[in-house]
Formats: sequence, structure tokens, C-alpha cells
Amino acid sequence: MINLIDITMKSLLYAVLILTASHLKAQVTAVDYVLVYDPSSCLYNACVVMAEGTLTGQSLESQMANVQLSVVVPDGVEITIDSVMSPIGTAGPVEWTVSAVISPPQSTTTNRYYSFVPVLSTASFPGFEIGDTIPMFGIRLTPNNNCGEDIRLWDDELDPSPAQLPLGQDFGNGFSLAIPFLQQLYRANLPTVLSNPEIEVNLLECEGEIVIDLVPVTNGCAGDYNYDWSGPGGFTSSVTDTGIDLAISPASDEDYGLYSVVVSDARNCLDTVEVDLTYPTASIDDASLCVGASTQAQPSSGGIWTSSDETVATISNAGSVVTIGAGTCTFTYTDLITGCESVPALTLTLTVLPAPVIEVFEDELCLGESSQIVPSSGGFWTSSDPSVLVVTNSGNTIAISPGTCTLQFTSSITGCTS
Repeated sequence: MINLIDITMKSLLYAVLILTASHLKAQVTAVDYVLVYDPSSCLYNACVVMAEGTLTGQSLESQMANVQLSVVVPDGVEITIDSVMSPIGTAGPVEWTVSAVISPPQSTTTNRYYSFVPVLSTASFPGFEIGDTIPMFGIRLTPNNNCGEDIRLWDDELDPSPAQLPLGQDFGNGFSLAIPFLQQLYRANLPTVLSNPEIEVNLLECEGEIVIDLVPVTNGCAGDYNYDWSGPGGFTSSVTDTGIDLAISPASDEDYGLYSVVVSDARNCLDTVEVDLTYPTASIDDASLCVGASTQAQPSSGGIWTSSDETVATISNAGSVVTIGAGTCTFTYTDLITGCESVPALTLTLTVLPAPVIEVFEDELCLGESSQIVPSSGGFWTSSDPSVLVVTNSGNTIAISPGTCTLQFTSSITGCTS
């Protein structure tokens, strides 16, 4: 099939778009073309990228000539212009039109070729910076079910030459200025910017049941999402987004682990999301300590630790444990990502042992005097300075020389010191 619009007017194949300027302070020396998919409208925006040049804050208002943008799709895919955005004319955005369509067998390939040109008008590209991507018009594909894999810009190296097409039709992309001088600015095509589903975990519980709800960040016109799950123990499930996407209740130990879901939308665009429902593994270096001691619990990051009795021991979210008083307490870890608490079998129990109770009946002695202190058994005594005072494990002390020293008793049962 061949559909050439006003093919007798060669200038219209490359649209002559005339723009005037009294002061041209923005000079563009190179532009690129790119297709950008907009998931909110389901349109592919045909854009010009102001790739190189200089700009002093003025709008680009110049005469342009030979402006054409061509798109390649498989045979059977229809393209319509759904919206126009730029350049801006006296009455708003300049209209764009399909100047030619060639389909198999005339195209000599299995592709269909569309060329688009702006309608003759006075217009400008206001307020852009070098490097900006400016949408010119939006096109709709029917059908649109291959996630952008079946649409691209015309490529002179891949697509037929004018000699291979009916009537020598030239679909080559072009963008040139007539003022200040006629110059071809079109440089290259940039890769099509596509849009895969963006999914976030909205609800996740794991206390006796597994409940996961995945929510699209942007839905637009992508239609219902389909979720293909896989998980521990060969678990599989395929559901359409109608509320809670995955629910297992009651959940056994075998149900916890890493879940993976492939999300697809109506265009067959895919995204993979992983949800780790593995219970945190909690551990502690020492489960029995004396008052005033410290130890380390794991994990040391990524969650919140709580103590069942802070008069016995405290714990920081970094897992640092400090014992306060004798007794027993438990520590529970909650993962910030999954919201899962460590299961009872992994909840940490800490026993804080009491310090030995000592009695000193005389805290001052003369040289050569002795005294008895308790306990007199069940451990061992140490003197901080045996040259001043010596002590036996039975609690007998003897003053050796003038001075001061400290006595300490260590229980042989608990290992705790006074």
C-alpha cells in the first residue's frame, strides 16, 4: 500500500516551517530525535533534543526548512497523531501531519513507514536550554502490545533508500534552519525511552500469615497488572491486580523465604520485584552475663531491637547490650523492611547474674593486724596491692605496710565479681 500526501509538492515532504526572529540570540548547531513513551497517556512523544549550540536565555525564533521525522513499525500497526506540543505558532502549537505512509509489499520489507511533517506556519521553540528534550507531537499505536519493541525512528543504514521505494520517496529525518542560513541540524536518533511497570510493596505482614500487596507507582492507561509469583518450596501463583496480590494463611515455617514476582501490564511490559520474607536470624555473643557487663547482639543494623525489661538489660538498635541488674529479659528484633519480628525460637534470652555480696568488718588496720572478711568460700579474693594488704581465699587479711588497696571477690560459680 502507498499513501503519499501531495507528493507533487516536494517541499511538503520535508515541511517548510517558516519562523521569524528580530534578534536571534540562541543558535542551535545540532539536534537529535528521540521517541519517549508517556505512561500517563499511552502515547509516544516524538521529541527534538537541542543537542549542541549556544543559548543566552532567548527563545529560538528562526526560519526552519526541511523538517521531517519518520517512524518505523511492523506491518499491521496503525499510527495516528493524538496531540501536538511544539513548535508554538501564533495560535498555539503547530499542527503536524502524516505526509506519507508506505506498507508492504511496496515497502520491500515487513515494516510500515510513516513520515511526519509540520504544517506551514510561523512558530518558535520558546524558553529552552541546550540539552533540553522538547516534545513536538504525540502518536498512538494500534495495537500497542509489545512494550515499544516494535517502534523506532527511521534509520538510513537499516531502512530502504529512496531508490528502493515507490516514487523515490525519501523518509530520511531532517531538521534545518533557513535563517540565519540553511543548515541541516539533524544529527542522530537517540534510543527510545520506554516505561516498564514501577511497583512498590504497599502492605506486608508475616506474623502467622503472609500478606503482600503490590501497588503500581503509575498506572495510567496500562490496564490491569498481572503478577506471576514464585517462592519457597516451589510456590507459584498468577493473579490480576484486584486487591491483595498474595495471601498465605496460616503460614508455616516452609512458607517464609524469598518471593519473586514478574509484573506485566497490558502492553506486555515487564518488571521483576523480589520480596524477602526470610525471618531475621538473631544471635547474641553471651547469653549469661554479670551486672555491669556488655555484649553484642545480631543483626546490628536494618531493624529495631526491644528489651522486655530494661531494669535488667538495655539494647540499642545497633545490638549493643548493657546489663543493669540481676534477672532475665528477652530481646526481640523487628526488620524495618519486612516488618517481621524474629520468631520466638530466635528471640534472645539474657540472664544477668548478681554480683557477690561482700562484707568488710574493719576498713582500717594497723601494721601486722589481721581481719576477717566474707565470703570466706565459693570463690577467690584478690588485692590491688599485696605490698599493702594481702588476702587469702578464706577472707583473712593481713596489713603489711602503710597505704590503701582494694579487695575484690570473684564467684567461682558465676564468674561475677564484687
